[in-house]
Amino acid sequence: MNKNTNSNSTNCLLCGSNNLKPIQKDLPAEDGSLFNILECVSCRLGMIDPILPLKTLSRYYPEDYYSYQEMADHQEVNGSMYECIGRYIRAHTYQDHYLPISKKKMNLWDKICMKASSLLGGFRFGFSLPPQNGGQILDVGCGDGFFLRSVKDIGWEVHGVEMSEEAVHRAKSMGVEHVTRGTFDDASYPDSFFDVIRFWSVLEHIHDPVDTLAKARQLLKPGGILVIQVPNYRSTVARWFGSRWCAWDVPRHLFHFSSRSLKTLLEKSCFQTIRWGTCSVGTLPTSISRHPGLMLRITGVFLDKILDWGKQGDCLVVFATPSDKDLSVDIN
Repeated sequence: MNKNTNSNSTNCLLCGSNNLKPIQKDLPAEDGSLFNILECVSCRLGMIDPILPLKTLSRYYPEDYYSYQEMADHQEVNGSMYECIGRYIRAHTYQDHYLPISKKKMNLWDKICMKASSLLGGFRFGFSLPPQNGGQILDVGCGDGFFLRSVKDIGWEVHGVEMSEEAVHRAKSMGVEHVTRGTFDDASYPDSFFDVIRFWSVLEHIHDPVDTLAKARQLLKPGGILVIQVPNYRSTVARWFGSRWCAWDVPRHLFHFSSRSLKTLLEKSCFQTIRWGTCSVGTLPTSISRHPGLMLRITGVFLDKILDWGKQGDCLVVFATPSDKDLSVDIN
């Protein structure tokens, strides 16, 4: 195995402290390279050591990377029955959670299916937005556009940003037209354009999340909603599995968040948190086995639900709004 010795993580990105301690050592990447995880003692931000430059990291994102291949329709149904059912539940959960006021009088059967799926999906796919009439939504790191197509079907104007050329092609071929290939910095939008900006399993991959959220704040309308989901490295599952926790995902995950460090990041970026919780996405069975079987996955779902009820799930979910703009939503 190749040991990375060229450390570039001498100060904390959030608080500037140089009081960093190693919490995981010699975690292996897929190519055998070894990485450490450092933790800021002051604000509890975790970070990989060393952080690789974007050009070097690109080789760790092959075209078959999991988030590039979520979508399926009547012409393309891949994977096991479990995966197909999961896609169905996920799509209907998104539609229920992002359902605009103008769509509340939809077909009764469709509404029943969405509500049933939403109960099964629960926190696993995020919180419901406050009642509103749709609008413009941006999904950063949208993969092949699965989420965007789901909410487009209920009336949202959808936009995405994605680095993978193949994933962008798939998204557009499935009817998600407004997808920019590249990084969030490459995307050009007018100020105060979006009602919702979503970073789902993305912020941990970004080299400067502070600058990224500053740009997001600029693009949000007054009272707009920022949606963030990131792995929770201080979760119960992460503590159980230690170095085997699959969400370390070296070297792709550059930063690791706790509730404290995520709150610090939002405050530093001038956002006000309006709701938070945990959203377990299945790191438990994947940490046990690289290819978990059906029964292990189902067992993991029930354990995840228990952890989420206690706000100890493996991912953090936050809704926030720009703190210097009018708070025009009420989420309870």
